[in-house]
Order: sequence, then structure tokens, then C-alpha cells
Amino acid sequence: MNKIAFILMFALFTPLAAQAQTRKFEAFAGYSFQRVEGFPSNANMSGWEGALTYKFTPYLGVTGDVSGQYGTLTGSRINYHNILVGPEVSLPRKISPFVHVLLGDGRSSVFGVTSKTFAIAIGGGVDYRVNDLISIRMAQFDVITGATKQTSSDGRFSAGIVFHF
Repeated sequence: MNKIAFILMFALFTPLAAQAQTRKFEAFAGYSFQRVEGFPSNANMSGWEGALTYKFTPYLGVTGDVSGQYGTLTGSRINYHNILVGPEVSLPRKISPFVHVLLGDGRSSVFGVTSKTFAIAIGGGVDYRVNDLISIRMAQFDVITGATKQTSSDGRFSAGIVFHF
């Protein structure tokens, strides 16, 4: 009788456990604001950010992040793009905080001169889970190095929508 009860419980709850484990990816798309400290002045830049995270466990994943910010610096157009990758640690709850360290490529174009630097983004944020498929990224804050020179440290804020699949 115990074997039958065990088999019945296993058959009933295995699909629920499998469904909970199948959501291994998160895709983020949203608005991005970056403050660039530069010489001879500073720039406030607006743009976009997209990220794809693969979850090894509910708490640990690897994130690929791309972004583009656009603004003006002393009357000239400035463009800044990042391609970053690195680990992310999160606490999967209704309100889900996360932190990450991302490394990669930063490219800027200022005064018509394009430069490439090694970029690092250290930061985190908070997602609000609406349902199993959608979360709202209420805030993400990062300190990014390499926007206008290798040693610059600039702040970036992002917000948007996260899809779980």
C-alpha cells in the first residue's frame, strides 16, 4: 500500500516540480540612464539596455548584457555601447533582489573619435514578479568603468520588463 501511495504522489507532483525548473532564462529589456564623468564636462545620457540571464540554479546565473546610451558632451554628440558578461546572484521571491559583476567591451564615440576600452559593471537591482512569466525591473543601479577613459567610474540606472522562459 505504501508503494502505491508513493507512486501516486510521485506521479502527481513530478509535473509541478518539472514546470518550476523549466524557467531557466530571463530576458530583460528597458530604459537606461547613464551619467558620464568626462573631460572637460559631464554628460547625462539616455538609451536602452537588454540582458539575457541563464539560471544554473534559482540563485545563480550568468548574464549577457548589451546597452547603448546617447547624449551630448560640450555640444558634440556622444555614443556609448557596452557588451558585458558575468555572474549574477539573485534571491527568487515576489520582490527579488539581485547583484552582478559584468566584464566586457565598452565603445564610445566622442567628438567624432571612437575608442574601445575594457569595461566593468558592478551593481544590482530589484525585480517585482507579476506572474510566472513576467517581472518588472523596478530599479537596477550599476557603476561602470571605461565610458570615456579606462579609469572613469560612471553611474547607470535601468528599469523595464523581464520575461521568464
